[in-house]
Amino acid sequence: AIYRYFVERIVLAEDGGLDVLAPVNTPGRPVAVHGDLVYSIEPRYVDDSHLAIALHRSVLRDGGAYIEQSADIGGGYTDAHAIGEHLFVLSGPPEWCAEDAHAELFAVSLASTDFARGDTLELPGIQWRFPLGPSLDESGALLLLGGPLPQGRLFIDIGDPMRPRIERYTNTTE
Repeated sequence: AIYRYFVERIVLAEDGGLDVLAPVNTPGRPVAVHGDLVYSIEPRYVDDSHLAIALHRSVLRDGGAYIEQSADIGGGYTDAHAIGEHLFVLSGPPEWCAEDAHAELFAVSLASTDFARGDTLELPGIQWRFPLGPSLDESGALLLLGGPLPQGRLFIDIGDPMRPRIERYTNTTE
């Protein structure tokens, strides 16, 4: 492996202080931790030219992360962000230079045993990313930054996380 990823956990100690637990190597980049479960994304080559992305659910025990469930969530992965029991995944186009290139967003249910995948929402343009800070606005819409213009802000209605829809788009340079 070219990269190694770790989960570092901090727990509340009996005396009310904080205890830092030993880091645990995970299969892929951790994207969510729920108790003793860690969810991670791992790119894999299916053949010489096809990249697939695996989502893993691993249990943390005995100083290690042990895969319980894996599923292919498609290629083109650019970023992922967990909100509650859902992982929102951004993916890019197969051909970034194509005239009609666009990004996509979909949710995966972390609570389902088979990682049920929701509807795919086509986004305007490419280069979308999740913010580093809060990802929900005051109305509960998911915020994406970037897109066709560098200062773009796209708000996604995730009232039904498995059926996201575009709520509004703004450009802060206007």
